[in-house]
Amino acid sequence: MFRNSDSAAIDGMACTSTVKRWLSRWKTDKYLDDHIREGRPWVTSEAQDNSIVNAVLAIDEPTSQKVQHQLQNHSLNVSERTVRRRLHEAGLQYSLPLSKPLLASKHRQDRLQWATQAQNLDWNKIIATDETTFRFLFFSLIFVLTIISF
Repeated sequence: MFRNSDSAAIDGMACTSTVKRWLSRWKTDKYLDDHIREGRPWVTSEAQDNSIVNAVLAIDEPTSQKVQHQLQNHSLNVSERTVRRRLHEAGLQYSLPLSKPLLASKHRQDRLQWATQAQNLDWNKIIATDETTFRFLFFSLIFVLTIISF
């Protein structure tokens, strides 16, 4: 393979300092993969993490600040950021509440009017589609017309 770090670096593998670091690691550990990084130990235990998630489920309109205050009442001191991290790890995501209703009152009235009109139709004779019309003028040309109606 390579005799020294300079020949490996010349062949374009990596820079000389990187190859020297690899060689010294190989001599000591015989292992070149990334080592497992431990990181900082968690402030909370698994039971405390579960109590954070349960506190969120118990609060109406939960925020990390409200959860933190509720946990402080139960003598568990954690930061708001820790609360957000634990909730993210538990698979809970924050989303803004809707600023308006999904259907306006006029839309509801229009739907109700259509439903009362269509209530007595014979639905066995009706083919439901996505209201797309295909018109074939020539074999190579296809025009698609989508009709939106209420």
